[in-house]
Amino acid sequence: MHRYSIPILLTAALALGCGGTSRDIRDAVDDTAQADAGPPDVTVIVFIMARCPHCAGLLKTLLPLKKELGDSVALSFGWIGLVDAEGRADLSYGDAEVKSAEIQLCAGLNSTTGQWLDFMECLYEGERWHTMPKGWTSCAKKTGIDVAAITTCIDEGDGEIELERSIEVAAAKGIEGAPSLFINGQRYMGDHSRESILSRVCHAAEASDDPPEICSSVSPLVTLPTTLLVDPRCDDPMSCDVTREVAFLNVLFPTLALTVVNYQSPEGKRLYKLVRAAGGPRYIPLLIFDEALDKFPREKAAIDEYLQPFGEGYLMSIGMGWDPTMEICDNKIDDNEDGATDCLDKGCAGVPGCREEQSGRMDFFIMSRCPFAMDMIPEVERFASHMSSHGEKFDLHLQFIGNILEGELDSMHGEPEVTENLRMICAQHLYRKKNLFMDYVACRARSYLDADWEACIPKGMSAAKISKCAGGKTGKKLLEASFTLASEVGISGSPSGMLNNNFEMNSRSAAGILEAFCKHNDRPVCKTTIEPAKGDSTGPLTDKCQ
Repeated sequence: MHRYSIPILLTAALALGCGGTSRDIRDAVDDTAQADAGPPDVTVIVFIMARCPHCAGLLKTLLPLKKELGDSVALSFGWIGLVDAEGRADLSYGDAEVKSAEIQLCAGLNSTTGQWLDFMECLYEGERWHTMPKGWTSCAKKTGIDVAAITTCIDEGDGEIELERSIEVAAAKGIEGAPSLFINGQRYMGDHSRESILSRVCHAAEASDDPPEICSSVSPLVTLPTTLLVDPRCDDPMSCDVTREVAFLNVLFPTLALTVVNYQSPEGKRLYKLVRAAGGPRYIPLLIFDEALDKFPREKAAIDEYLQPFGEGYLMSIGMGWDPTMEICDNKIDDNEDGATDCLDKGCAGVPGCREEQSGRMDFFIMSRCPFAMDMIPEVERFASHMSSHGEKFDLHLQFIGNILEGELDSMHGEPEVTENLRMICAQHLYRKKNLFMDYVACRARSYLDADWEACIPKGMSAAKISKCAGGKTGKKLLEASFTLASEVGISGSPSGMLNNNFEMNSRSAAGILEAFCKHNDRPVCKTTIEPAKGDSTGPLTDKCQ
């Protein structure tokens, strides 16, 4: 039996726009067409589920359009589904869905490109697709595909093997939603109308020597001039690295014409002053869109909530951002030109490196529902026990990261986190002696999603007192002060640390905390060691809740 090969995504080597070869996507052409046709001008890849309504809607447009575009466009398919923890395909997402996908795959394995595309178009005529896996034989007969060959392919498991491979490819590429459409390796995020898809395909084919004839009647996409205002002095990736955001915008707006302007240049400072005078944000990086943005109504709607009018165009903050007018406290330059350099500038008074040093003080900044912080708390407890067993005193403080919005306390993980923050800080306030509060905090860290917090109250502590503090003015005042301290020292990631009220500390294990402590505190305990816990790493904190 002669078997043809449909354009299914076969291997994890598939490179969406990154140098994949024709063998990465199995060509759906018969031998004669393969010999005569040159490489396609545009590759279109669509990931589907066979019985997905939105996929059906897209295919009703895409399959007929492929015929109009001809051989200059290569259309390839992938199927998505569930994967297990090891990334292997899990076909338990519905018998009807699995069988329908196997039918489509086996039809392709036993037909030419033209036959298979006609077969798929037939399946998605009207509401026929909704009856799958029934009713497909009439489409096979109509397009000249051997029904018996498809049935044998399914019975022998070939369809299931191909489906598993496709699902694994999609999972490896992080593609989870159906349908997902890629044009020349770039994710398409426009609407599924014929006009929009054709416009984007023709744009992708503009560089071709012989673009599809149909493109001669399609208007070129409008260029979108955009300025990105940045400050290279900002070396904090969380605040100023906007690579991912810009990549998203390039996908959303394929004709984005980005000009990067340095805040420190005359043009950058002039532009920043105009932005501030118009009531724009203080923080950069900042995008400034040309008025041409209005010619992309659907795409603009995706970012509309982040836009602010600016002249005839728009402003959009991007990334967490930083204030370019502030003093940088460790570069020996008077950045804001106020006559005071580094720590002498009043704006630097609260940052690590400029604060008054307090020997033996340790501050850990956390969020009580942050898994990374809760993983670290038992290590802080081990460190504290080690210090206590060697008769060493130190000043341990838990601090919390959050905001005060219109007088109300707010934290990343919502009201339950604020409530637990209040209980932890009240436990610390009431039971500081010998760091007794850590018994409660460490217990909660091991069960931080459990609503039964009172189960963690140890002997010597009172749940009633903690509850009264947490629900009253005292708890709120304590947590507000903690939030303020985190803001003053520029800490937004949980967990983070500050040593001796002056030095940043970035250790996550008991051994690493002891090493950091001893770097700035000469104590007898520094001649001892803490054995790492099983599976423990003494490396720096890398995963944080931001």
